[in-house]
Amino acid sequence: MNWRAIFSDIRFWICIGFALRLITIDAPIFDSHNWRQADGYAVARNFLEEDYNIFKRRVDNRGGGTGITPSEFPLINYITYLFYLVTGVQWWPGRLINLTVTSLGIFSFHQIIKARWSKRLALYSSVILLFSVWFSFGRKFMPDTFSASILLTGIGLQVNYLKKQKPATLVLSVILISIGLLTKITSFPLLSFSAFFLLDQKEPIRLKKNIFIGLVIAIIPVVLWYFYWNPKVANLYAYGQVLIQTDIMAQMDSLFLHSGRVLKRFYQDAFYYIGFLFFILGVFISIKEKKSLFKTLLIVSTSVLYVLFAGFKFAEHTYYIIPLVPFMALGAAYGLTSLNSSRVSIFILCLIVTESFSNQVSDVYLAKPKSEFLTLEKFVDKHLSPETLVATNSGMNTNMLYFSHRKGWALNNSDFGNEQYMRIIGEDSCEYILWYKKNGTLDEIQPEFQVISENENFYVLRLVN
Repeated sequence: MNWRAIFSDIRFWICIGFALRLITIDAPIFDSHNWRQADGYAVARNFLEEDYNIFKRRVDNRGGGTGITPSEFPLINYITYLFYLVTGVQWWPGRLINLTVTSLGIFSFHQIIKARWSKRLALYSSVILLFSVWFSFGRKFMPDTFSASILLTGIGLQVNYLKKQKPATLVLSVILISIGLLTKITSFPLLSFSAFFLLDQKEPIRLKKNIFIGLVIAIIPVVLWYFYWNPKVANLYAYGQVLIQTDIMAQMDSLFLHSGRVLKRFYQDAFYYIGFLFFILGVFISIKEKKSLFKTLLIVSTSVLYVLFAGFKFAEHTYYIIPLVPFMALGAAYGLTSLNSSRVSIFILCLIVTESFSNQVSDVYLAKPKSEFLTLEKFVDKHLSPETLVATNSGMNTNMLYFSHRKGWALNNSDFGNEQYMRIIGEDSCEYILWYKKNGTLDEIQPEFQVISENENFYVLRLVN
C-alpha cells in the first residue's frame, strides 16, 4: 500500500474530517452559536408544521405575528424539512447536509488551487482549511460554510469549463454560484477566485467572456432576493429587521471601536496562532516576489470591502470570518511551501492542524448539555396548548421557544420590568411567561402574574390583566 500517495490525496483527509464530525452528530444543540442553530431548526420545523412555501421562512420568535421574516434564501432549512418528511424532526439531518456540502466545498477549493497554483499548495491549503474554523462550523446547522462551499463548487466548475469547454458545466456553475450567494450573500469575497481566471491573459477571451456573462446572470436572482423580495417581506409582515446595512461610515466607526475583536477574528478564530504566523509569512513572500502581488492585492481589497460590509457583526460573531478563511489558508500554505525542507513544512502543517483542532474539540464533542431543556416541552404541554403564545426570559437566544415547541417572544429580563412594553405584548395575545430560573428572579417582572406551575428550573406564569 502506497501510504505516501494516500496521505497526499485530499480525499483521504476530507473523509477523515467527515468521519470525525459524524461523532455526536445527533446530539442536541448545546454547542456554541446554539441560538442561531435553534432559529434554523425552527424554520425547518415550521416548514413541516405550518407552511412549506420556501419563500415564507417562519421563525418561532415572532411575537403575535406570522413569523415570516426577511432572510437569506433558506435552502439548507428546506432540504432539512424534506428529510423531516421521512425521518421526523431530528438533529442530525441538518448537520449532515451542511457537513456533506462543506466537504464537497473543500474538495472544490483543492481543485481550484491545484489548477491555478500547484498540487502541493493545494494539499496544504485544503488541509488547513479543513481543520480551521470550518471544522466546527462545517457541522453546525448554519448556512455559512454551506453557502461558501456551494460557491466554491461553482467556481471549481468554472475551472472545469476552462479545461473541457462544456456548456453544461458552465450552466451548472452559474446555478451553484447563484445559490451560494442566495444562501449567504456574505460569501461574495470568494468570487475573487473567479477574477483570477477572468484576468488571466493565458485563458481564451471567448471562454472568459462566457464566464463573465454567467456571473452576471448568477447575480441577478441574488439582487432580486436581497433588494426586492426581502424589503417586500419586511413591509408586508411588519418586520423591522434590516438585513443589509448600507451606512459605511457607521460601519467603519463600529469597526474601529471594536478593533481588538476584529483582529481576533484573524489571528485566533480562523485557525489560531501558528497558522496565522505562516499566513503573514505567505502574504509577505507573495508581495516580495511580486509575481503574486496582484492576486494578493485583489484578495486584500475584497476582504477589506467585506469587513466594511459586515461592520460590527464581523467583530461580534465568529462566523463572519468564514468566507475569508480560504484565502488565509492559501496564504498560510504559501508560507509553508516557501520553506526549504518539505519535512519541516509537513511538521509545521501538523502543528497548525493540531492547534486548530484541539481548540475546537470542546465545542464539537464536549458541549455541556442542559438536560432541563430536553424535557421542557413535556413540562409546558401539561399546562399550555401548543397554540398558546409565550414570552421567555432567554434574551435573544430562542432556545427556550424551540425546546418548548412554542411561538412568541424571546425577551431580556429588563423587558419584563417595562410595564408599558408588557402591556403592549399583552394586547398582542401574550398571556403566559415561561421563566428560566437560572436567568433571573420573579421580582424582575413588573406586571402582576400568577404562578401556574413550576419545577426545578422553570416557571409557567400567567399574566394578570
